[in-house]
Amino acid sequence: MSSQPLNEPATPGAPAAGPDRRGRAATFLKAAVSAALLFLLLRRVDWGELGAMLRRTDPLWVLLSVPAGILPIAVSSWKWRILLAAKGYPLPFRRLFNLYFAGLFINNFFPSTIGGDLFRSLAVGREIGDRAHALAAVFMERFTGLTALTAVALVAFAGNLASFRDTRFTAALGAGLLAYAALTLAVALPGPLSWARRRFPDGLPGRLLGKLIRIQSAVHEYAGRRRAVAAALALSLLFQLAAMLNVYVSSRAFGVELPPRTLLVIVPVILFISSLPITVGGLGLFEWAFFFTFGASGAGSSPGLLVGLLIRANSLLFSLWGGIVYATGGFRSGGADPQA
Repeated sequence: MSSQPLNEPATPGAPAAGPDRRGRAATFLKAAVSAALLFLLLRRVDWGELGAMLRRTDPLWVLLSVPAGILPIAVSSWKWRILLAAKGYPLPFRRLFNLYFAGLFINNFFPSTIGGDLFRSLAVGREIGDRAHALAAVFMERFTGLTALTAVALVAFAGNLASFRDTRFTAALGAGLLAYAALTLAVALPGPLSWARRRFPDGLPGRLLGKLIRIQSAVHEYAGRRRAVAAALALSLLFQLAAMLNVYVSSRAFGVELPPRTLLVIVPVILFISSLPITVGGLGLFEWAFFFTFGASGAGSSPGLLVGLLIRANSLLFSLWGGIVYATGGFRSGGADPQA
């Protein structure tokens, strides 16, 4: 699922010395949301049921959850490679795979200063000498994933209307669809950015808008690379299956066997909720997404929380390798500094 634990992105060097005042305020608000969600979880969880399920944990399924968690990252890395190759930058899969782990490390341990996706973009931009196309490739990797997620969610909605009688499911799905529509319009329509650039041609706003226009133009170039986009969409659907497998295997670790129809309903909702940038590193929101969706689907809130915690633990485990890549400069290639 990306650089998030179900995977679902600063510079390629050390993190910034510290966020500015606005960045500190945003980080504080996100930390407050994380704390509030964790507090609510602690208040609502059934500790007796949680302890009983922990005592019945199956170590074999816990071990199997590790490769099940790596599979979505491998699929996303391969998709990223295809999108870069379509622009004439066929970077090795191994390098991009390692960068994905490094991005996961950034997300988990430096969420207030840099993002994993931006880190990956700038690391590749340094290597290929073109930051705009590197950012466009990461954007398309994410956007095709969101497109596939939206399609799967709509299929789940149409095929399992009874499951969506819970208004919370419907609200989560509706919010995700609105966000997808807004993002699509923002990227597809060049008018708003061009208008803003004419209105603010100079200074920092003008430079920033100029960079955004170049990135948008690089994204639009994928319209002429339909085979690559089609392959990315196919791999995005494969990613959804890999994410469902990850949840299924992690659930079996606690004696819960989810049928395919339930997975089809809850996994898109989990992905939609956990992708909201309102907490620090997804802390609290990710766990709450599992607690809520499992409970609403009838699988049980306590099992859902344990599944979310197991996937979170695996994410931290994967981050150890990402930390090694980051600390040793394994993402560097010595390429020219990119031009935005």
